Amino acid sequence: MDLTSLSCFIAVAEELHFRRAAQRLHLTQPALSARIRLLEKQVGVCLLERDRQGVLLTPAGQVFLGRARTLLADADFASAEARATERGEVGRLRLGRSLIAFIDAVDVALVALRARYPLIEVEISELPTHSQELALTESQLDVGVLHPPLSRPGIRTAHLGEEPLQLAIPSGHDLSREPGAVLDVRSLDGQVLIFYPRWQGPSLHDRITAYLQAAGARPLFTRATAPLTGAVQLVARGDGCALVTSMIASRPAAGVIFRPLPDDAPRLPVAAAWREGARTPLAEAFVNQLTRVRGRSA
Repeated sequence: MDLTSLSCFIAVAEELHFRRAAQRLHLTQPALSARIRLLEKQVGVCLLERDRQGVLLTPAGQVFLGRARTLLADADFASAEARATERGEVGRLRLGRSLIAFIDAVDVALVALRARYPLIEVEISELPTHSQELALTESQLDVGVLHPPLSRPGIRTAHLGEEPLQLAIPSGHDLSREPGAVLDVRSLDGQVLIFYPRWQGPSLHDRITAYLQAAGARPLFTRATAPLTGAVQLVARGDGCALVTSMIASRPAAGVIFRPLPDDAPRLPVAAAWREGARTPLAEAFVNQLTRVRGRSA
């Protein structure tokens, strides 16, 4: 049973006349009759009664007509939905993002994407980079916003920029006396510095420690925490200082002062990432939108 045969049956049922139905479908009358006979054979019942006066629907044909119209409508809708999905206008976007990766820009891009494609669904998972890499590789995410370099093969990236780092300092600490002033990195020598475990971001971890050592600063690393995210609360509690992104530093925190690092200090790179050969139209639309947002804010 195919959609063309259903269309033929519906036309005959609505016209109740083979010749008019054939003209409507741009078919010859014998071809139309053959289609109807084949359909009745496939269904296993007589759907139409034919006589010299015209055509009548059998009781079975009346029931089948309603179902046939539904099937054709569903097929039309499925085709339209598939085309819209291909254009990125409907569907689901499974988005992974780091807790510190241009959160404001991601939110702005999502608002713009939903305004353009109101029928889409967005599923957001807040994950560290190594977890996003695994999820992308296993096709559990469509796109991630994370921090390169990446270690797994088969993942493509689009660079989005870098986040400067600042030092979060407890209020009343010696280093908090010049809020907003660029920090002399040497002043971190001997200070307690809350830092994250190396396995959560080996590249940035090594760049920061090498930078501090080159500047002559050997802080006392302590109390490893999730990458830069829970550190502000620990600083406010007086447990030590911590390096955080400028985005985090832009949000006031009680009991914490922020000071920028010198221009040559390491920065946190941010990129959009997807599995090679598997970027969906909706993921592509999001990456393009996020790139535009970042371009405006750069």
